[in-house]
Amino acid sequence: MIYLQRRALVIGAGPAGLATLRNLVQLGRFDRVELVERRDSIGGVWYIDDPDFVFAEEKQRPRWPSPAYPGLVGDVLPEFLSFSGHPFPRPSTSPEEPFPSLSETQEYLQAFAKPFVDNGSIRLNMEVSRVEELPNEAGWRVVMKDWNDGLGEEREERWDAVAVCIGCHDNASWPDIDGLDALRHKGLALHAKSWRGAEGFEKKRVLVVEGQNSTLDMATPLSNLSQIPVYRSALQSVKIPCLPNPRVEDTPPLKSLRSDLHASFDQNGFHAIEEESEKATATLADGTEIVGIDVVFVDTGYIPHSEMVHVLPQDGKRPPVPLSSLATSMDARTSRIPFLHRHILYAYNPTLAFIGSATASLPFVMADISSLWLTLAWNGEIKIPSTPNERLRFEYELLMDIEAKSRDKMGRVTSSSTTYSTLGEREIQYAASLRKDVVDIRPELGKVLLTWDKELEKAKDDMFLMKIKSLEWAKRKRSKILYEAI
Repeated sequence: MIYLQRRALVIGAGPAGLATLRNLVQLGRFDRVELVERRDSIGGVWYIDDPDFVFAEEKQRPRWPSPAYPGLVGDVLPEFLSFSGHPFPRPSTSPEEPFPSLSETQEYLQAFAKPFVDNGSIRLNMEVSRVEELPNEAGWRVVMKDWNDGLGEEREERWDAVAVCIGCHDNASWPDIDGLDALRHKGLALHAKSWRGAEGFEKKRVLVVEGQNSTLDMATPLSNLSQIPVYRSALQSVKIPCLPNPRVEDTPPLKSLRSDLHASFDQNGFHAIEEESEKATATLADGTEIVGIDVVFVDTGYIPHSEMVHVLPQDGKRPPVPLSSLATSMDARTSRIPFLHRHILYAYNPTLAFIGSATASLPFVMADISSLWLTLAWNGEIKIPSTPNERLRFEYELLMDIEAKSRDKMGRVTSSSTTYSTLGEREIQYAASLRKDVVDIRPELGKVLLTWDKELEKAKDDMFLMKIKSLEWAKRKRSKILYEAI
């Protein structure tokens, strides 16, 4: 039984990992719970390192930059960034700017994690490279490198249960656009993950391919330094809060990209030779072209990642294989960490869990309720289906639903934004079902847990308008500063 396992390891010290650690420590039935994090501090996607910091020559170690960048201000209100029983402080700029900044979010997570850092439950600078299922339900072999001394000495540990909370921000998602790969290899196409500000792109002609909220944070500062206009192309209909900007031109969807050609001559000056230049041309869906592009920024999110996790094949004859290799489809709509019950438990061995395997618009509170559900399931309090096939029904039914919604009445594939690894319109219903399971077992938690209902859905919609107002306030503030500087 799961609740007879005594030692649990949490991997990753982002919001999902910290919430999972807290809930397993406070409500779980384990003798020992620890968290390991590869970086030198907690925060996950909200961590930002110093790119200019250099280790001693003999003690070089890898860096793992997060997608966070200076000046980042979120689009989620503090009440939806609050772990149960640990409210997020009101931002210093409220009410004009009610959304917390990167530094304020870091401070919140640091305060939340401090007791666990102090008592040794969190081990930093520990890079997990492999999580391997052991035969005969003997637990999990975890291989990691210890970078505390800068040498990366490899060590192995055995754990009864493992919760993987690393998200997917190491694995940028690139859209299937003809010619994009060639531009990536030439360094002309960059993912939003590498964004650190508009500096360095002065006088450049820039195309931003949007799909996530950070598109706004790139297009606006770029429009102040780069060639005018900055072009912005949406792959699909996305609802991103932004202000009208005459320096940013919205274009039809992007169809293809190619390197520009320029003519040169042989050394005798007689024969023209066409060569690729360091610029690109974008062809749009309506056939028009944008020429002379210096850089294409792509903001299309990330893909689920489980390559470090190796599981035993069900035929019982082969050694452990990467869990990600067992996914039956690499289609963008169904790309996923496979075989998860309720997006959390590995169906074939529920002592392995993932928190944050499906992207949510409210990731902090989603991680909290998901890890609470996991804790009670591992305790044996929440009953899960008794066989792998029964636990796999969740994934099967969801895949069938996604397939149905992605086709029109004639059976043709449409541009539906519904995917397996993004909760989207399922988010409220999914979280409400987890909450119900938790509160049915622990009614007292109902007093501190967020209620996922229509009122919350309305509050999510209202945040869009609030973000617009905060952007307007920030614009007026910048204008005032510039005026006073004259």
